[in-house]
Order: sequence, then structure tokens, then C-alpha cells
Amino acid sequence: MGEKNIVILGGSWAGINSAHYFLKNVLPKLPQDTTTYKVFLISPSSKYWHRVGGPRAIISKTALPREKLIQDIPSHFTHYPDGIFTFIEATATALDTEARTVNYRLTTTTSATEAIPYHALLIATGVSSRFAPFNHLADITVLESALDQTSAKIASASTIVIAGGGPAGVETAGEIASFKNGEPAWYAGTNTHPTAKITLLTSDAKLLPFLRPALAQRAHRYLARLGVTVTYNTRVESTTDSAAGDQTIINLSSGEQMTADLYIPALGVVPNTAFAPPHILTAQGKINSDKALRVVSAGPRVYAVGDVGAHVTRGGIMAIAAQVPVAMTNLHRDLLACAAADGDEKTGVVATASGPDRVYEEDMRENQSVPVGRGKAVGAFGGWRMPSFMLWLVKGRDYLLWTAGMQLSGKAAGESKWTPPKK
Repeated sequence: MGEKNIVILGGSWAGINSAHYFLKNVLPKLPQDTTTYKVFLISPSSKYWHRVGGPRAIISKTALPREKLIQDIPSHFTHYPDGIFTFIEATATALDTEARTVNYRLTTTTSATEAIPYHALLIATGVSSRFAPFNHLADITVLESALDQTSAKIASASTIVIAGGGPAGVETAGEIASFKNGEPAWYAGTNTHPTAKITLLTSDAKLLPFLRPALAQRAHRYLARLGVTVTYNTRVESTTDSAAGDQTIINLSSGEQMTADLYIPALGVVPNTAFAPPHILTAQGKINSDKALRVVSAGPRVYAVGDVGAHVTRGGIMAIAAQVPVAMTNLHRDLLACAAADGDEKTGVVATASGPDRVYEEDMRENQSVPVGRGKAVGAFGGWRMPSFMLWLVKGRDYLLWTAGMQLSGKAAGESKWTPPKK
């Protein structure tokens, strides 16, 4: 009986959801009389990091429960039959699309790399922030140390500068201001006696680029209420440590300088694609994926899901939830076609499904929820502005920590039916 490997790179939302979706909804429908399909999930850490909660997690260990923010991944796959799922704690180091292999280096060793062949490959390695505590680091103790060090700096800092006018910057500024300066009484306009000087810098003329100006202005008012000063049309050109090493000197596009006890770069992300060959990357370093989530020029049965792919201009959890069924539907169709043709690349038979692919259509409406401090939020869903309380209830209360268990266990990986369009 032949074995065919389904390899998934990435142990965050996209990778974990894809693994569960395949095991629950695709694998049971594949012919397995002569073929055994095995799923390999490869991630630098065996721990899931709920990075959505980063802006509040940096405040203190108790701001959000650490044991829920960081959870074990492999133990959430033990309910599947033995032998069909393997978790590999490793970093992908190279992808050979000709040989159809992925090279990886185990996290627990510095030895030479190992290689695994794939029949199908799904790339879900995500993106990295410029701010270490917001990243899914290989060594979870390093992540916890970064969180603790940032918490200590926040507690002692009297001047804090956050760069970035997107959701991460606004959320971080709001959480820190709420902690340092306190939430003003409901009848008070602003916090008139802030204990820390907090500045949020943005190179844009407004906050939150994906939301309408009225909602951006509301976010500004909420931040001002907490004692945050927002500076617009100002870009950080460079930063250096002070002579004493206890402050950061920030050089601005205006020619001015700022000095801060704590500087947080909550702007921009970098695709995690160092392992990928240049011919499957865009000029921006993303995986060159199309609307069917297939990776262009990578050969058959190679897909991308999540913010790492070029098919995404507006990332996030809702976008990932919409992408996983698309990739899994096309993978399912391709596997059935290959099984029917009784071949693979090594036998010279390359089979792909006939008919139209399922495609991912990015939702360009306003779909964003941004907590601002502990009691307020701005945002919209489906283009409709949502009340602050409702947004707080869904996200601001615990930064979607209530969804982590469902994602990890596979309860959120219900099948999404699809009917091919008629010609």
C-alpha cells in the first residue's frame, strides 16, 4: 500500500485549521484501498501562541491568562486515528519544487537538516511583526521572556512611543494607556492627569486605513480620552539606543527627534518565506498564489493559506476562515483526480481536477474590530458600523481568546459545502 504525504507548514490559525479540516472533511472521502494519506504539520514550536491577544498580553501575566494564550498543539490532534497525523517541531529551511521535498531543521537540535517528500503541500507560515512579543517564536521561553520584559518596561516607563496607525498600533496604545493612565469616568471627557506620556505615530493622515474616516476619528477620540497623543503624517526614519542604553532615540521624517523609555514598532509585517525558492515569490516576498490558492510555478498540489499568500491584501482571522475551505476543496478535487489517474510526478502522470476551481474572493468591505482600551472599540462588519459594546463583547473582552479552544481542537473546522458553477 502506497503512502502519500500531505505536508502543512505553519502552526498558527491557518495551518492548524487546515490540518483539522483535511483530517475531518477531506481524508474520509478519499479512496484508501491502495493509498494511505498521512498529514504532517511542521511548525518551529509545539506551542500555539494566540498572537491576536498580543496588545493586552504585553501588559502583564494576568491581563490575559498565559495558559490560554500559549497552548500545546500536538495534544489537540490525539483524537484522530493513530498513524495519520504527525507533528514535527521544526523550521522549514528549503523547498525543492522539482524534487517535491521540504527540508527542515528540528527545533531541539542544531544538526543537519532532514527532508520530507510531499504529495501535496500547503504553505501557511504567516508573517512576522517587527515587535518580537507579537511573533510566534520557535522557543516559547524566549517569547515568554519578551512578554515579561515588555511588561516590566511598561510598568516603569513614563514616556512611551508606539509607531503604526493600524489595528496593532491603536490596540497597543489603548491597552497601555488604559493600564498606565486608567479609564476615565463615563462622564469625563478625557483623562486630565495621565501618569505616562504616550504617543502614537502614523505616517498616514488617519488611523485604521481599512475603516471609514468617521470610525478613525472615533478611535482618535477614544485614545485621546485615555491620554494618548496621536501624531499624523509622521514616519519613523530610524531609531538608536541612548548613551545609557535605557531609552530609545527616535528620528522622525519631520526632522524632529523623540526620546522614549519604551518604543514599540507596531507597524509592518514580513512574510515568513525564507525557505521558499525565488521563482514562487512575489517582489514583496509573499508566496505567489492565485485565487484558487494554488502556488504559481510550484507544480501540482501546492497551495497557500493565510497572510503569507499574494492572494491576500487584507489579512486576519476572518480571511483565513474563508480561505481554508477553498484550499481544501481544491486539494480534495486534485487528490481524487490523481487517484483516478493512478499516478504521481514520479511515474510521469500529473493529474489535476477538471472543471472550475473553487476560488477565494477577498471581501473588501469593512470587516474589522479594534478594541481601544478596556471598555471601547471601533469597527464594522460587512460594511455596517457596529456598536462599541458589541465589538467589545466579541473581541475587546479577551481578544478572541474564547475562540482559541475551538481552533485548536478542530471544532471550528466544520465542512463548507461548495457547488461548482454551471457552465
